[in-house]
Amino acid sequence: MCGFFGSIGEVLHQADIQRNKRILHPRGPDDNDCISGMDFTFGFARLSILDLSNNGRQPFVSADKRYVLVFNGEIFNYLELRKRFLSDFKFTGNSDTEVLLNLLILKGAEAIQLLNGMFSFVFFDTLSRNFLLARDRFGIKPFYYEQIKETIHFGSLPSVLPSAQPDICGLSVDGLRSYMGLGYVSGGSSIFKGIKRLMPGNYLQGNQSGGKLALETVCYWRNKISPDSSLTRIECTERLELLLIDSIKLRLRSDVPTGIFLSGGIDSGLVASIASKFASPTCYTIGFGNSRYDESKEASVVAKSLGLNHEIIPLEKVNFDDIMDAA
Repeated sequence: MCGFFGSIGEVLHQADIQRNKRILHPRGPDDNDCISGMDFTFGFARLSILDLSNNGRQPFVSADKRYVLVFNGEIFNYLELRKRFLSDFKFTGNSDTEVLLNLLILKGAEAIQLLNGMFSFVFFDTLSRNFLLARDRFGIKPFYYEQIKETIHFGSLPSVLPSAQPDICGLSVDGLRSYMGLGYVSGGSSIFKGIKRLMPGNYLQGNQSGGKLALETVCYWRNKISPDSSLTRIECTERLELLLIDSIKLRLRSDVPTGIFLSGGIDSGLVASIASKFASPTCYTIGFGNSRYDESKEASVVAKSLGLNHEIIPLEKVNFDDIMDAA
């Protein structure tokens, strides 16, 4: 998971920093750190996946102290990017975070097009005062932000932003209308007044200098389906299989044990089948205790046929009041 928070244009108060660390702890229980400069703050809560050492800690600062990065997600093709573009860079560790930082230093916003992964990140050049806020193509990783005067605040959850604090928060009429009608908040708005969501496939570039904040939103990717009618059914099937194998192999890169959420359906069974050829992930299934919804028996058959360890986690009756109090 992981999570970040921060600001460019002012330094956050210690009370706000400590509150945000507590809020993000469930997203990043392995480590947390925060750095502040003259007028900025970057905080991060880490769930360690790649390079478990301190060389993978965030916020990540370049060796010359000029660049700062907080990054939630995984860059699946980071090894290929490091080999292709960054052979002249000196690395201190083996994380995808360090690869992303150096790639952004080298190529700026052009680097985003090269990324194969799920991500949201903030990259800041403390010398030029330019910054880049980006979100992956399908919005797998969350990104919220707001502008207050000449300061931009950002975070992985809206609750770490000033306008979501209990003493000043207000609901967005448009966001509430969207939620009540659709069951979710659509577009770039959020349920909170003043807080926006960075849209999937977009990045926000800006500059904060001379007490002025300049922002520009750029759409770097749109899902354009262009079927190749020249391919036969068999050729389409073969191409899809190759894409699936490549995609799953990349996602198995990890310095911690991997797992698969396995249902009794085709999709997760196919993922488990391909993954089992390259690793031995543990499969997990939620048992509902109701034959209408429970697929744990079917999932067990799939896991057994693939020779994978399988854990069924029963969903017990829960008291939602207790859950909300704990949160």
